[in-house]
Amino acid sequence: MTNALLATFNTSMWSIARQDKRLTQHAVRDIENGGRKVGRFVKNRIDPSEQAWRNICRARDAARAVHYAYTLPWQEGLRLVNPVALEEYEDRMKEAENAFWKAVEHFMTVADSLINDARQTLGPYFRESDYADLKRDAFDFNVTLQPMAHNAQFDAVAELIGAEKAAELAQDLKDQQAKQWHAATRDVWERVYKALKHASDKLHHGERLHDSVMDNLQELTGLLPLLNVTNDPQLEQARKELVALFKQFSSLSVKDKSNRSSCASRVDAILSKLPSV
Repeated sequence: MTNALLATFNTSMWSIARQDKRLTQHAVRDIENGGRKVGRFVKNRIDPSEQAWRNICRARDAARAVHYAYTLPWQEGLRLVNPVALEEYEDRMKEAENAFWKAVEHFMTVADSLINDARQTLGPYFRESDYADLKRDAFDFNVTLQPMAHNAQFDAVAELIGAEKAAELAQDLKDQQAKQWHAATRDVWERVYKALKHASDKLHHGERLHDSVMDNLQELTGLLPLLNVTNDPQLEQARKELVALFKQFSSLSVKDKSNRSSCASRVDAILSKLPSV
């Protein structure tokens, strides 16, 4: 699939932690270890348990979860996006970005109050200058998309590096991408296996069945058409069986133990047909 896209997702955030040289000097002075350096000490410039800060962290983590749900591994820093998933991926990431910036804006409105709290908490180790970099610019949210490299790109430089070398590089790229396609496909199967195995374990042995057990499996089922980048017929068959499963069973219906055993048997049957992962 040469028309697949590669996505990168990065966020940056103002750092709560900062090394404090005075604190380090005082701590080292109080430790009897022959005068050797024992390390360095950092302080939290604000309390990391503050709700305004935790909301930013949650929004960042939620965005990362969306990014990983809709993409497949490719190489470090890059993940594969099926073209048929692009619109939905971009919409979900835009929602996540809006939530992130909303949390950042709120944090900035209460920043002065948090700094005053830190003044009381840190006492002699509080420094006003430690907060000079606390600005909106300290936060960033970035999603980029790029086309996948393809063998024909080496034709353009064949005259410069020689046809033989260009062909060698094109083959190297082909071999590398074959491995990456295998890893991407394996990732989908691993997701399906883990979700089914978790559901099976809970359906058979769980005293209390949380809604998330079936809801997470159903959510993954909905994503499978977007993740099946190689149009694997076996994966499509597993998806159809899962769709049929959810026509009969829901998070609510399996709370009834009389339904739970039947659902568990259906899940086990799908699980038994999966390729080894």
